[in-house]
Amino acid sequence: MRDHFVPCERYPDDNGCLEHWVEAEFHYYLYTRREGKDTSCYLYAWQLKPHRAYVLGVFDTRSQALLFVDLHRGNPLKVPALITPLEQPRFVADGWHQPYVGVYRIGYKSYRVSRLEAGTGLHSVDFLDRYKVQHLGVFSEKESCLEVYSHFDTRLRGCSMC
Repeated sequence: MRDHFVPCERYPDDNGCLEHWVEAEFHYYLYTRREGKDTSCYLYAWQLKPHRAYVLGVFDTRSQALLFVDLHRGNPLKVPALITPLEQPRFVADGWHQPYVGVYRIGYKSYRVSRLEAGTGLHSVDFLDRYKVQHLGVFSEKESCLEVYSHFDTRLRGCSMC
């Protein structure tokens, strides 16, 4: 696991920093945000052709995020990346970032992560298989990322066609 991220660009509030890493097909962004004792590492990928922005995950530590970068670089299909409505990740000086919400599609199957009421910090996670919806639960932002990847990985390992 090599770390190719360009050193951190600090925001004026000093609660977060943004790092980037440029590859041939993707630009990776790692936004680390501190709120009190809690640290959240948001990992994004921006695909150059076609222009699409993805949220790869939100993690407790930078090393967890680096592991997902390695998985994504090895095979983008092995990481359930949520498509965002943005054409590329946006960041502003006040630390705005794209939260872990969106839809990940592969074939006729999808994962949908939706934020519940603002201020609760809770997200609803659903697995969609054609016309069937399986509600996986309500989780914090980091736990919803873990649930999507865990469910995805379990299905992938059990799939004889993969």
